[in-house]
Formats: sequence, C-alpha cells, structure tokens
Amino acid sequence: MKVNQVGLSVSGGLDYFVTKNFSVEFSYDLANFTSTTLKAKDGEKTTVTNFGLAHVANVDPFYNTALAGSNPNLTSPVSVGFKFIF
Repeated sequence: MKVNQVGLSVSGGLDYFVTKNFSVEFSYDLANFTSTTLKAKDGEKTTVTNFGLAHVANVDPFYNTALAGSNPNLTSPVSVGFKFIF
C-alpha cells in the first residue's frame, strides 16, 4: 500500500523566555487541513480530506464512561514546547 499525506496547520501562541537563550512555547491550534491518499497495490485509490477550526474532538459517550471523566476530549488543541536559542 502507498500512502501520501499533506497537512497544514495555523496556530497562535506565545513564547516565555526563562533565560536569554531558553524559552517555553505555548500554542493553540486555530485551523488545520490534511489530505491523505491511500493506494492499494491491486485496489482503488481513496482520498480522505479533513479540515478543522479550533481543533477539539467530540467524544462518544462510550469513551467518556470508559475514561471515567467528566466529558474529556481525546485530542488537545494546546501544545507546549521548549526552545534553545543560539
């Protein structure tokens, strides 16, 4: 099987500089787009396209019960990163 995937994401965020050369980055996913094409060796080509705004997943009640939470989500739109600046 051959798989091709292209994605684009737009995020907003802020960097907090702990020292002159080290920062902690917080970002929020505002919009994203992905296009995935699957081509089986002997089958048809299938393309799946996904577009989301302020990416938050809705959770099926089954998962909510299984995770024992009060309406959790499976994906988080908030990212945390660390950067070292030379």
